[in-house]
Amino acid sequence: PLSAWPFSMGTVNNFGLNEDQQSLRQRTKREKRLEEGCFTVLSEMGLPIALCCVISSLLGNGDDGYHSIAQIEEDLRLMAEMPEKFLFGSVSENLHLTDISFCGRDKEVSKLVTAFEQVTEADMSTKTMVLVTGYSGTGKSSLISHVQHRFVGKGACFVSGKFDAMQQPQPLSAIASAMNDYCDILAQDEARIDTVREAVASAIGSEGNVLADLMPNLQKIVHLGDDPPIQLQGREALQRVLFTFRMLFWATCSTTHPVVMFLDDLQWADKVSLELMEVLVTDTMLEGLLFIGSYRDNEVGVDHPLSTHIGSISRSGCVDHPLSTHIGSISRSGCV
Repeated sequence: PLSAWPFSMGTVNNFGLNEDQQSLRQRTKREKRLEEGCFTVLSEMGLPIALCCVISSLLGNGDDGYHSIAQIEEDLRLMAEMPEKFLFGSVSENLHLTDISFCGRDKEVSKLVTAFEQVTEADMSTKTMVLVTGYSGTGKSSLISHVQHRFVGKGACFVSGKFDAMQQPQPLSAIASAMNDYCDILAQDEARIDTVREAVASAIGSEGNVLADLMPNLQKIVHLGDDPPIQLQGREALQRVLFTFRMLFWATCSTTHPVVMFLDDLQWADKVSLELMEVLVTDTMLEGLLFIGSYRDNEVGVDHPLSTHIGSISRSGCVDHPLSTHIGSISRSGCV
């Protein structure tokens, strides 16, 4: 009878296991999950990048990052007292976080930095682009955000845009947003603004009205006149837009003044944006531009428009094999 069983056997559950056996089974499963390790990137859970960097630095075992509790306390105090500057903005140079390692992503960071260095070499005969792939939530955008300060620290202008599934009918939405920010950055560069104004005016002339609706901040660089913006329709109009974008880059981008353009969620890019991407990346006369794109490769098949344009870029011979880096889940070993 059950009453005669020794107490050490515990209570039998619905699976035929006593409590001790069940506990052992649960521990084994839990330890196995930890060994296989699939960890969510903190920033993908909504944590600010600066706070993620603090945690990453504390988990790391390298020489970079924090060297005392006082440094940690100072950074946390700055984030609490001025969150708009130190918590929610870009990782500030005033914090002790300017060169900490990004947990588990050293190879990916190195690949991006190398690509940028190639773009700034004056004797490069081929172009460079980087494609970052991976499932949603694996940290593609966070990786670029982490490397952004390195690009800017080396004199680059970093601009970004994000495609949205709901805005696909609106051509060039993400690129126009990035370029509008680019014009604003150029307009605020007091050391270059006069040279930039002259170069842009000479390059695009009256064609600036083609971009008036897409990039209102272009008006801060050149006077577009009082004529209403040109309404674009048809293939000929599209060619004018693509040409004007190229001319704008020709006038402002170089190996000494490089530009890094990051476009996120390319799987939702419209056809016009993909065509402009290909035009810019394969333009052998354009120097100093590093194009970085990210997309969910599980949503992009061989017949997807993005795959078609990537294949066309590869076959053009203008790009030295588009660099592709896949972002998977971070293993436990990658964070120690």
